[in-house]
Amino acid sequence: MQYLVYRTIIGITLILLTAFSAVANPLSLKSDYYNPLDLKLEFGLNGGYTSNLLTINDSSDVEDSYTTSSVKLIFYPVSSMEVILFGDYTYYSQQYNLNSLSKGIAFTFIPTKEHSQFSAYLSGGFSGQTYKDNLNAYNNNNFNLLASLGYNLSRTFSLRTGMLLESNSYLYSDVSDNDSYEIFAGTNFTLFGSNSIDIEGGYSSKKFSYIPDTTGRMDLGLTGSFDVYHTRGDLNSFYLSPRFSRPIGSKTGLNLTFHHREFLNADNAVVLGSAVNFISPWGNIFEGQSYTISLKTIIIPKMIISSGLGYWKKAFLKTMVITDYAIRFAEKRYDEQNRFFVILERPIYFKSGGALKPKLQIDLTHNNTTTRSMFNYYDYSGFSINASLTYEL
Repeated sequence: MQYLVYRTIIGITLILLTAFSAVANPLSLKSDYYNPLDLKLEFGLNGGYTSNLLTINDSSDVEDSYTTSSVKLIFYPVSSMEVILFGDYTYYSQQYNLNSLSKGIAFTFIPTKEHSQFSAYLSGGFSGQTYKDNLNAYNNNNFNLLASLGYNLSRTFSLRTGMLLESNSYLYSDVSDNDSYEIFAGTNFTLFGSNSIDIEGGYSSKKFSYIPDTTGRMDLGLTGSFDVYHTRGDLNSFYLSPRFSRPIGSKTGLNLTFHHREFLNADNAVVLGSAVNFISPWGNIFEGQSYTISLKTIIIPKMIISSGLGYWKKAFLKTMVITDYAIRFAEKRYDEQNRFFVILERPIYFKSGGALKPKLQIDLTHNNTTTRSMFNYYDYSGFSINASLTYEL
């Protein structure tokens, strides 16, 4: 562990030294590059360490350091549309199997005028992620499309509605495939000067694969795979999320958010936990409440500091963690989670039009399960530190 920590600290230090050297001589990166097509290039280098690589799943305490190299090409075919071509490669220093390559395309289209009472927004993207041969079963493609309409009743009151479509498709198995849609509506208004209140609610439906709770004992020896016990169905839910924001002085902003999600038809669905060597993507889908508070300030000149803390109360789908029992013994898992984070950013802008954006983020997480000992390995604490350096040309 000490070797990983030292290696990560050295990598983060090099990233920050690069940023600080640019601060000392910002014109050293000045370029006379002529850009007739309004093209932008963005290069990124991201390095970090986490004490629990599978924090979202259990207390396996798989620690590792990692680096991600990325590139983006951004262009504007018309003034109302942005198109991004991107690719990145993530390398883990010990868990080599998790090394992966991602690439894709994304767009944003805003056809309405800036000061129009009506607003329209359309965005979408397609991406693919590939792993090495021994993990190629997790190779997947992702698609998303978001469309929304808004109307400003006044300078301080607006309404919006929209729909989100998402699809996650695994190339070698359809058990983990996820197709979903979400319909949402919301409002934003200002009270007593600078107090902003945003309220949004929505309904979502996911096509997912699960094991019915009427299934008997699973026998992996006879079938060779848990896939044969799965069936397809719909997981429906609704959510409500009010948010309160206001400035504190001239350089600091406060944000308070509450989020509630509730399943409508998940009582008979069972998913497999990581203890049976099958990390189901549905094992991280939960209902419940969260309370978060965050601050963002520019009180230190030329630096952006963000910090926050949150509390989550989660109820997961029925989870089977021991295959020696019949599926009917599966039960819901209830977790309580606390998280604290701080983010330091020091963007540097050049006369040439480019920008260098160093960023440092530290996260602390503690998770506690309140159900019986079957789930006690979901009690964990996690620490991660991440530094990134992005150059925009």
